[in-house]
Amino acid sequence: MRLNLFAFLIIKNADKPICNDCKYFKYDTIYNDLHFGKCAKFANKDLITGKIIFEDIQKARVYHCGTNGTYYEPKMESKI
Repeated sequence: MRLNLFAFLIIKNADKPICNDCKYFKYDTIYNDLHFGKCAKFANKDLITGKIIFEDIQKARVYHCGTNGTYYEPKMESKI
């Protein structure tokens, strides 16, 4: 008898928005990993150089957006 394991599968946060699908998500090409991305919604300006430093995506989600993705905005899809 084979059990259907998917009948007992519970996925937490399945209904929450994903940072990768947000218009503020900036992919980091250096590390080539989504976990090293940046959030363009939250940034700091270096007062010495004037360079804009974007918040790490994981820190932005924990400290600013939260689990519910408060500042999440979907990416605009191009119409071709």
